[in-house]
Parts: sequence; structure tokens; C-alpha cells
Amino acid sequence: MKRIGFYSGSFDPVTLGHTDVIERACRLVDKLVIGVGVHTEKAPLFTAPERIDMLKGETKVIARSTGTEIEIVTFANLAVDAAAVHEAAVIFRGTDTRADGTKTDHHGTCGNARARGIDLQCVEQDGARGRCCPCGDRFSRDRGYGRGNSSRDVCGRAD
Repeated sequence: MKRIGFYSGSFDPVTLGHTDVIERACRLVDKLVIGVGVHTEKAPLFTAPERIDMLKGETKVIARSTGTEIEIVTFANLAVDAAAVHEAAVIFRGTDTRADGTKTDHHGTCGNARARGIDLQCVEQDGARGRCCPCGDRFSRDRGYGRGNSSRDVCGRAD
């Protein structure tokens, strides 16, 4: 059975943090669906087609080096609903530190995802290196190790 993951964002523009999460997510799944959020109430810097083109350019090497199929789609509803439409078993979320020192909060997404049988894998961004947070350890253990990866390969920390 193909392991499918979902990673969403505005990608306005695509950043090194985004590509870091994408690269590490690709180590855990056979296919990664990247959802570009399109919301009528927001005024993005780049159009959805421009953001898709940027993502295609930035993910081509990642897909080739990891052997992961990458599909880029748009969505206007909740990320967890879009993940379900694409039959994702896991949603990847990047976390970062805000200007006030607090971390982004994914508790709402986590509850909604688990209610639909989808795991949530948070990836804490630490500069160019990342670490996985505990909410995704089961997915890392069950799926990541199955592809021959150690926990250091999967999430940047030792077993």
C-alpha cells in the first residue's frame, strides 16, 4: 500500500523552511501531496500558478533524490479535508518560533486529523536542521524506520 503524506501552506513565497520540511517528509512517504492554500480573503504576493511553479522548481531535485512522487495541488477548504480527499495517512506541519518566542500551535489540526484517522507529523525548524516533535513519533517509528531510516535520518535526533 502506498504511503501518502500531505503538506500544506501558502508558499508565498517558497522558503528554505518549506523545502526542509518537504525533504524530510519525503523520507517517510512514497507520495507527498503539497497543498497550496487559496483563500479569497487573502491577498498573496504571488498567484497560485506562480506558487505552484516555484514549488515544482524547488521540489524536482528532492523528488528525484528521495524517490518520492510529489504532487502539487491547490485547496480552499481545511487542510485536513484536503488531506482526506488525497487519501493521506499523515499531515506534515512545520513549526517555527514567532517573534514573541512562542511556537505555532497545531492542536486543532491534530484533533481534526486524528478524528479522520490521519496522523500529524510536526517538524520543528531549527535553522537548516530540523527536529521532529513528539506528536509524530508513532508515524516516524512505524513508517520511517520501515524505509531503512534511523530516527536520526527521519527527524534529526538519535534513537
